Order: sequence, then C-alpha cells, then structure tokens
Amino acid sequence: MEFVQLKTDLKNKAISKGLCQPWQRKFNQVKDKEELVKMYLAGINFCIINNYPTPEYIEANFKGMCEKLGVYVNEEAVLHNVRKLVFIGNCSAQLSYDSYEVSQIYVKDNSIVHVKADDHAIVMVDCFDNSKVTAKAVNGAKIICNKYLDGQIEFIDGDVKVIEHKTKVYE
Repeated sequence: MEFVQLKTDLKNKAISKGLCQPWQRKFNQVKDKEELVKMYLAGINFCIINNYPTPEYIEANFKGMCEKLGVYVNEEAVLHNVRKLVFIGNCSAQLSYDSYEVSQIYVKDNSIVHVKADDHAIVMVDCFDNSKVTAKAVNGAKIICNKYLDGQIEFIDGDVKVIEHKTKVYE
C-alpha cells in the first residue's frame, strides 16, 4: 500500500475507534512508516485497548522495518537490554536485562516471552490475551507483571511481582 494511502487508512480506522483531535493532527505531520511505528509506540495504550491496528495489518504493512523499533509480529527474537518492546501475534522471545536497565514490555495475542532480569534491572511487563510470560529476577533486579484477564504468568523466580487485573485491557 502506498504511504499516503496507508497513513489515511490508519488515521480513519483510529478515528472510528475514538482517536482524539490532537492525535488526529499528529497523523497529518507523519512523513514515513518509521514515524507511524513511533506513533504506535507512543500511543500503545490506545492501540492495545482497541486492538488497533491488528497484527495482520501490521505484518502486511510494516514487517521488516518495525522490528528495529521494537515491534514484533509473528517473530522469534533473542534480545538484550531493549527498553521498549511489543510482541503481538504469535511471537516467541528470550529477553535479558542487566546493569540497571529499565524496560517496558507489552505481550499480546498468543506470544510467549521469557524475561530474565539481572544486576538491578527493572522490567515492567503487561500481559494480555492468551500470551504467556515467564519471569526470573536475580541479583537485585525486579520484574513487575501486569496480568490482564487471559494473560498467563507461568514461571516466577526471584523478585517478581504479579498484579492481577480483572479487565481484558487497560481501564
């Protein structure tokens, strides 16, 4: 899909889901796909609440370039000290953090993510849908997992706090 058409399509779909005026104006300033992915990350709460855009849409239009910005769709990944990550669709990831690193991870759909934090790292994980997270924190590191309805936190070792939410997504 041509970029102008892609941007217009995304904007119209977001408006139909209740996108506010300031974010509608942001769409007008976007010049390339990379900026669209950055908007997705900046507005991740809206995107998760509205399942917008779908994993299929992201895969069809952003696959091959969104990964360098931390958005993975139906991918396998082994990553170290990446600050902000989103896993949607059917991802499988091995993540490690250390050296006082701070990170935020979003896990959706049927993704499976293994997180190990070491040496005072702090990792926040939001777990949705049928996703599964394993978490291990050692040597002064902490992992905080926000578990929403069907999300699963399967293996916990070390200083890992699980906060159970009674909603499917953010309220």
